[in-house]
Amino acid sequence: MLEYLELKKKMKLKSIQYQEHDGQNHEWCLEGCVLNNINLMVGKNATGKTRTLNIILALTHFLSGELKPALDSSSLEVTFEDNGEEIKYLLSYENQKVTQEQLIQNGKTLLQRGTDSKGKILASELNTEINFQPPPNELAVV
Repeated sequence: MLEYLELKKKMKLKSIQYQEHDGQNHEWCLEGCVLNNINLMVGKNATGKTRTLNIILALTHFLSGELKPALDSSSLEVTFEDNGEEIKYLLSYENQKVTQEQLIQNGKTLLQRGTDSKGKILASELNTEINFQPPPNELAVV
């Protein structure tokens, strides 16, 4: 049974950077958060432990399509590991609209989208990029 569990590896969250309300009085950022298989968060009260966990929880809801990004101004950069491959996901939004979204696997851009909500997604079997334009308040990666 243990051998089966070891073979069945899942995608892991390796690192996360987050920033909201950039340049404003209530700016908050999380930088250099590198995660391992088991993590322990220790710190004084009101230092961001719960907020960090809430950001990770919101990320899972965003990527599963359960929630749409609803914050005023934020940016997020996460790195996942999936069977030895590195996957980066970048997301920025302002006024509850996506301003940047990018998915990169092992240095190769699979999905890219800008402020006008227009983007390109790689169709690897066709060896071409396909244009797309999702609603500005929804994630294309979902």
